[in-house]
Amino acid sequence: MKLEDVLNSLPSREDIVSALTSNKQAPATGIDVPTVLGVFGVGVFLGAGLALLFAPKPGQELRHDIAERFDDVRHKFDNGNETSSRSLADAPTA
Repeated sequence: MKLEDVLNSLPSREDIVSALTSNKQAPATGIDVPTVLGVFGVGVFLGAGLALLFAPKPGQELRHDIAERFDDVRHKFDNGNETSSRSLADAPTA
């Protein structure tokens, strides 16, 4: 296949503009958004659980890393204010 053939098969600038400015609405697909979000959420939790199961770090290091990340997120939500609650990293390990 020659380069000229490839270039000729591409849509023109006018074709692209008309496709982007088209006022046609997409047909309704009947997707149930709460169901899709629920399935997505379950997938996120399953994926996170599997990632923890197959993590290459020992349990104590992994718990420490997770605790640090939770602390970082908590501090971001607290707008940088220190909280008096104990962090997971300070909790005694079993």
